[in-house]
Amino acid sequence: MDTVRLHFPTIDSTNDYAKQHADEFDRSCLTVISSDEQTRGRGRECRTWESPRGLNVYVTFCCFVSQNFSKVHNFAQFLSFICCEALSQLQIESQLKWPNDVLIDEKKVAGVLCELSSELVINGIGLNVNMDEEELKKIPGNPTSLFCETNRKFEISELTKLLIQTYRIHLDEFLRCGFAPFLDRYRSALSHKAQDLIYFHVDGELEQGQFHSISDNGSLNLVLESGEVKNFLS
Repeated sequence: MDTVRLHFPTIDSTNDYAKQHADEFDRSCLTVISSDEQTRGRGRECRTWESPRGLNVYVTFCCFVSQNFSKVHNFAQFLSFICCEALSQLQIESQLKWPNDVLIDEKKVAGVLCELSSELVINGIGLNVNMDEEELKKIPGNPTSLFCETNRKFEISELTKLLIQTYRIHLDEFLRCGFAPFLDRYRSALSHKAQDLIYFHVDGELEQGQFHSISDNGSLNLVLESGEVKNFLS
């Protein structure tokens, strides 16, 4: 699949740009949108994603899929896995928090927002790269950056290229075979251990339970308080 690259000095949101310009994209190509900053960056559940200029990677991957493609729910997991793979090429060890967060030493370094607009999959990622501790204080939770973890500054453009290259290398296999070829490596990179307490929101409702396993389709199995094992798609 050929790639079309669109880069902007500033943008409201790479995902929002994709939605607004979807009818202009070549259906046979992977369209990649990146920016030096986002003025209205978004995470999951409408959370703000801090996107200062020149410090991080902000990139969205867009490709069209057929209506009968059954692995759309795995796209977010696929991108978080790709981020892990790219970081490993820099000798940076990272972990995955189901379904789509990337962690280093239990702190969040990247997040994925995957959206569907008709047959267009809009798969965006924000990766904290050169933010220092003062910048990270603006972000709730327990964030980190590659700089804070390695004490090294990274070239944003080169890191973006590495992420795009890694995505492209594996995309055709994912579109042909689904998530199965990546499942073992995804499982081995998980930060979750047996009986870890996990909680998240589904359609505005809080779900929680003990980690049980990841199913072959990439979904999460939780042991609820009742003892029931319940399955959740990403």
